[in-house]
Amino acid sequence: MVARTQLAALDHNANTGRQQATVPRGANQGELQYNLVFPKHTKEQVAKPIMDKQRLSEPYSGYHC
Repeated sequence: MVARTQLAALDHNANTGRQQATVPRGANQGELQYNLVFPKHTKEQVAKPIMDKQRLSEPYSGYHC
């Protein structure tokens, strides 16, 4: 269980500095991407930024599980 927690911490730390995702192609190419969410407690739409994909192979390169 401890190893699982340590791997989760490494994964989190490796992905904290991710940049916001941009539109890859089309008329809006290069613009930042957002996701509209509707929280029930505020009843207002909120635009949350979409982040780039996680890097899965880098934090585990030195570990043999």
